[in-house]
Amino acid sequence: MIRSLNTGVGGIKNFQTSLDVIANNLANLNTVGFKGGRVDFAEALTQTVRASTPDEGNTSGTSSVAVSNGVATNAVTTLFGQGAINQTGKITDLALAGDGYFIVKKYGAASMGADGAT
Repeated sequence: MIRSLNTGVGGIKNFQTSLDVIANNLANLNTVGFKGGRVDFAEALTQTVRASTPDEGNTSGTSSVAVSNGVATNAVTTLFGQGAINQTGKITDLALAGDGYFIVKKYGAASMGADGAT
């Protein structure tokens, strides 16, 4: 009984992680240089409750019984695909087409940014 509750709670927590990432993607939809995220799920470990038995004479064996422990968050990955390029009309505005980052020096230290500002 408790195992079933733990599986359900785990599923809800992982679903909440997915909702958090989606909410962050929506909140930053118009943020210059923002790269969205995606949650990847994996099956949690399966526990064998009863092992299978082999065939004996005229009697067939039994299959094993396994219980899944639900899902787990495997990773939250950043989607590095090409974003929209907007025309601003300013000759000082730059955009990257394809892969890459701007490298900007600030106080002598180099840092990377997707929008040219750090």
